[in-house]
Amino acid sequence: MKIKSIFIGNYKVFKNLKIDFTNKDKINPITILAGINGSGKTTLLEFIFETFKKQNITNANKKSYIEIEEAKLFNTTPFEPYFHLTSEFLKKNKSKFAFNISEKLFYYKASEENNLAPQIIIDYIDELIYEKDIKSSQAYDKMRSSINETLSALNLQIEFSKLDKDKEIYFKNQQSDEIKLKNLSNGEKEIITKVFPLFISPIKNSIILIDEPESSLHPNWQNEIISLYAKIAKKNNNQIIIATHSPHIVSAVENKYVKVLVTENNAIKVIDTSSKSFGRKVDEILLDIFKVKGLRTPVIEKKLTKLKKLLLQNKMETNEFDLLLSELENSIGKYDSDLAMIRLEILKRKKENEANK
Repeated sequence: MKIKSIFIGNYKVFKNLKIDFTNKDKINPITILAGINGSGKTTLLEFIFETFKKQNITNANKKSYIEIEEAKLFNTTPFEPYFHLTSEFLKKNKSKFAFNISEKLFYYKASEENNLAPQIIIDYIDELIYEKDIKSSQAYDKMRSSINETLSALNLQIEFSKLDKDKEIYFKNQQSDEIKLKNLSNGEKEIITKVFPLFISPIKNSIILIDEPESSLHPNWQNEIISLYAKIAKKNNNQIIIATHSPHIVSAVENKYVKVLVTENNAIKVIDTSSKSFGRKVDEILLDIFKVKGLRTPVIEKKLTKLKKLLLQNKMETNEFDLLLSELENSIGKYDSDLAMIRLEILKRKKENEANK
């Protein structure tokens, strides 16, 4: 089951919002929702979650719908390949569903622990031992290998150790110290509990919503995390929709999978691949997509702006310019890239001034 498109007539910050999850009429396996705070990324995930879990489009007018891929959802004669999931449709056809559609949606909220993760890991190990008749030591080796293979790009500094008689999960670090799952660092716990379980769990043909997966993750891990989610989507035919503030994540995703939410004329709209985010520098994404006002602390940004303005006005030989340049060199270093460019421009202008005499 996958979402093809959504139309929201009136729900919280949204009014007449249309968002398409396809590219060349194929549903994207992964979609990144990016934008500034208040652009509705989390609200969109909440709308999807409420619709599926409550099986009702709440607080929205009757025009709202979620267009769903049919994918053998029904016991009776199939509907069209895609159909509009609306409050009215749910009410009339709920008895025809082959399964409870709410069981095909999973929502990982920002900064919220995945309480299902420990049990998923325990069930995986128990299956190896009790159903596949593998010795505990061999099951632990397989678990260790599975984590290493799955998460190799992240270069984790921990590895699985054991499952004790009380079903407590242990890892060990490079010093061979044993650490309970709950005592791992926030970043390690985020990876082990939110990413790895999706590889070993029975979640298939489902929609997975993830809000701010960058929480507690080092930028290097943020660069790699999307490739792991893409593998999860492909492996089990899942659709993953991610809301993020991370320029590292946005930069790591092909343009066709990025949806930028922006506010125009007091309404939120969606910009598709025109964002051209894939492979761009982090600072460019921060400025262009996340609309940050500057890449430095405001005090330094203000001084640099003033210095550049004085330079444009050919006031580089004034006391004001010299004092401001000296302050910045003391603060951010004489060899800062912006200051280096300013000094080059000074030399260029001086040569031009001498040539014009």
